[in-house]
Amino acid sequence: MKIVGNLGRAIGFIMIFGSMAYIFFNRDNMDVFFSPVFRYTLYGGIAILVISSILPLMLSGFGGRVKNGVPALGLIESVRQTGTYINEQPQVELKVQVTEESGEQFETTIITIIPLTQLASFQINSPINVLVGNNRKVGLPKAGDPTLSLEKMQSMFNMVAVKKGLISEESLEISQNGVESYATVKAMRPRGSLTAEHVELELDLDLTKVDQSIVPVSVVKTFPGASVELLQPGRVVSVIYLPNQPEKLVIKTVADANTAQSAFQRG
Repeated sequence: MKIVGNLGRAIGFIMIFGSMAYIFFNRDNMDVFFSPVFRYTLYGGIAILVISSILPLMLSGFGGRVKNGVPALGLIESVRQTGTYINEQPQVELKVQVTEESGEQFETTIITIIPLTQLASFQINSPINVLVGNNRKVGLPKAGDPTLSLEKMQSMFNMVAVKKGLISEESLEISQNGVESYATVKAMRPRGSLTAEHVELELDLDLTKVDQSIVPVSVVKTFPGASVELLQPGRVVSVIYLPNQPEKLVIKTVADANTAQSAFQRG
């Protein structure tokens, strides 16, 4: 559909340019403006240009609405704004790996309109709900469409993440069997360049267990380069650890110490 749209726009521009050239070479003849050749090339070019611009949007349903689709998991592989806006909201091209509940996987592209307020949620390797229709047509669910439960979505994402190497089997085990708490970063030692896309860090942590006891722990983890600032000494991070092996933990998010403390007080 993108090829058809691009071809249509090219033909439209050529026809409009041709009509302008026709005027130039016949500029001494005022009747040229009433010539059928001029009218057909100019108005036809404009019409083709407009239709080729909106037809892909119309056929994609402004987001590939899938009727009677089956919910599945989508893992975003790339995000690109097409440059088109509908009601001041950007049209986005998402390349997605789809995993059906049966475990079958395939890749597809979704072109949809995403509100600016939600655009930040669509990041590479982020899981999203999708609908799979006939002939593997894939779209994003709208209000009232069926979606995967949070538990099912998490379970499917875990399987895909381990398979793609996004998380290790050990981290998955900790996430499933551990308990949530928080830790304070005491020291951070990078192993390699801090400007790389992913950075391996050696962290010294003071882990606060659920019984409020504090255990010093040292771990080596790989993080996105953008997360380094959030792991500086003094920062408080949310973690999941194994009760019998507190040195085995996964770091979830950066947390506020007061928020973490109040969570235990409420418990």
